[in-house]
Amino acid sequence: MWKRSLHALNVFLNSSWRLPLGAAAVLLQGFLIGCGCTAISSYLADSPWWLTALGITGVVLFLLGCLLGLCVPLWLLIMTVWRLKQHQLMRALGCWVSSALAAGVAVGVAFASFLQMLSGGPDCYAVGLTVPEDKEFVLPRNMTFFCNMDIPPRVEALRALRPELPEIPRVYELSAATAQEFAALTEQELASASPEQLHEYMQRARQTEALAEAHELVAPNLQKLSAEAPELLQEYMLRALYAEASNLRFNSPVLAADSLIYPAHENDPQTHVLRAYLAERRIYSAEGVRTYADYPTARWKYPLQNGWYVAHRVGFPFGNDNSVELPEVRAQLQRLDAALAPLAENPTREQLDALLPPTPEHPFLCIWEDGAGIYDMMIVIPADYEAGSFELRAHEYTTGKPILFRKRWLPEVKLGDVCRVISSDGSLMVSSGNWGEYYGSEWEIWFTPASGGEPRCVSRQPFLMMGWQH
Repeated sequence: MWKRSLHALNVFLNSSWRLPLGAAAVLLQGFLIGCGCTAISSYLADSPWWLTALGITGVVLFLLGCLLGLCVPLWLLIMTVWRLKQHQLMRALGCWVSSALAAGVAVGVAFASFLQMLSGGPDCYAVGLTVPEDKEFVLPRNMTFFCNMDIPPRVEALRALRPELPEIPRVYELSAATAQEFAALTEQELASASPEQLHEYMQRARQTEALAEAHELVAPNLQKLSAEAPELLQEYMLRALYAEASNLRFNSPVLAADSLIYPAHENDPQTHVLRAYLAERRIYSAEGVRTYADYPTARWKYPLQNGWYVAHRVGFPFGNDNSVELPEVRAQLQRLDAALAPLAENPTREQLDALLPPTPEHPFLCIWEDGAGIYDMMIVIPADYEAGSFELRAHEYTTGKPILFRKRWLPEVKLGDVCRVISSDGSLMVSSGNWGEYYGSEWEIWFTPASGGEPRCVSRQPFLMMGWQH
């Protein structure tokens, strides 16, 4: 066996081309496999296991080709000296020719890698596109504008159409000592205090709880609706989602993206999408692999009636553990409760129809931005809608160019007698465009009946969009 191995090694070393051209072949093969897998996966919502395995194989081959290529200069030096000593000039020349060919392949791969890296930069998809003046586009909830300081006038005008929510009053809690100190101050002393002194007072006031008893949580409208008209409250939440997804001029504290609190119910679609999203996330810790679902999604619950409650949202289990005593939490609860006052005063379907548009008979799409170019999406389907499968498609509004996005959907869930929902798991990334490049888009829901038949478009909604920065 040893003799055969030595003989094979001798044959290999005596060859004038196997090492350099073999290294070049392995390098090129790994590069092509890697590029091919990347290109294919960019058009797929979820990469299959075999494609991932093939991509890893390409990376391994590429690295192996690089390692073999590093051995070529030493091999060339040894072979040149050896062949010249044996007066084998043509074979020495063959070593140099094969090494030059391998070097050419390596340079070509390096240049192609450089071009690929450059092409991974800004996407030219949205270059030259404008948001049409004759069409209103709904802004996804929590749409970010920090990516581009120079917001186009048309986009700025669309943003201005959405009314601002009422401001939350800034209330500060006082410790017993600070409260006594404030009581001793006269209006004149407060008026003459320096900004630094006032800032110090406020900082000290935020850190204590002496006046907590004076700030009991009160939500009379939510209490009344959950007790007397829980189904109407449920429909209000669903209609609010539809109004937000279809009307640029709609904004409600009930759906405020930056709110620390939200009304919750086991059959509420917005609550469901939050739970579903958290349940899919994994946490790796010393105790093992756990999910966000193992942690409470709320630090506290303000109980209502008939299964309703107000929850304090926690975006990440190890942070944002603000307590119920925080004045901004109370202020947000009061703002939310005030938005429900008209319906609580007259809890009838006629009043609900006057406040919000009716829920459509067809499915509709809710979009809110999880990060610049990355979106949470939810398809809301009427509970009695026929069985079948749904597909999401999108295109730029003026040119009709398809919008590429990677999507991953959670299983469809029926929420009582209200609706069915299909939620994305937060990985829906729009790849067409860049941060700060806004363009009009139209999103379509296509339905294929389970009983058979051709797919048909059942919903079209216009949204202002931007893609993920490559």
